[in-house]
Amino acid sequence: MSGYYTTIFKYLVAAILLFGNPKCLPFSWTIRFYYMVVRYMVIPTLLQGKKDKKKLQPSETADNEPSAAKPSVPASITEKDELKLFRSSTWSSFANLLEIDANLHKSNSTYFTDLDLARTKLLLPLFRDFFVGHRLEMGRFPYVPLGSVMTVFRREIGPLQRYTVRSRVLGWDNKWLFVLSRFEIGGPSRDNVNAQLAAVALSKYVFKDGRKTIAPEDAIHRANLDVSPAVLQRGRMDFEHAKSFLQSEAVMDLPMY
Repeated sequence: MSGYYTTIFKYLVAAILLFGNPKCLPFSWTIRFYYMVVRYMVIPTLLQGKKDKKKLQPSETADNEPSAAKPSVPASITEKDELKLFRSSTWSSFANLLEIDANLHKSNSTYFTDLDLARTKLLLPLFRDFFVGHRLEMGRFPYVPLGSVMTVFRREIGPLQRYTVRSRVLGWDNKWLFVLSRFEIGGPSRDNVNAQLAAVALSKYVFKDGRKTIAPEDAIHRANLDVSPAVLQRGRMDFEHAKSFLQSEAVMDLPMY
């Protein structure tokens, strides 16, 4: 009889580890990251390519001669929306049991792996035209390394508690693109004004082609985001909120004793 209860206990522990810690399983982060790459960039690009091929089928002229027009790269594979550049995306999860620290809440260190996926969900569809267009033009994809992250923690997230990471482009300068992210307790909701704020993070990215830096506004224009001069000016002005972030990086030059 003891063997029976031992077996039940083993299956119970296995179920808790599996269903209570999906983010902590081996290769979980990598699988979820490439799932986003396929969902938000590969599949939409392939589907748009099929639509463009149908539109660019050779048509017959008045003399029943095939048209000499050659297929061209589509001007855009994303929807036109002038404010799309600043619209937020949401990524939801819950505090896995293995993410809980000695204080019985989500460990501060685990916020950064969540930020990786939340920012990926924001930037991949936003700059899809830029990535694909650069690949067609230069024969290689650009890459967007993360420069640094600053996080302010306001409220703890308890075990198995659901939360939403809401991210948007904040602004930019000649080199860096800044992304603002908010950890809000609860599932995704349109009412984010009264949401309980758990943490706020500010991240900075740089667009690179090999060793060459691509200016954020260049990437924005090549992403066919259809932004007006007023929208670009807003991005430059909102960058002012991130200046203190850059100034705080001066601590890197301080000596250790």
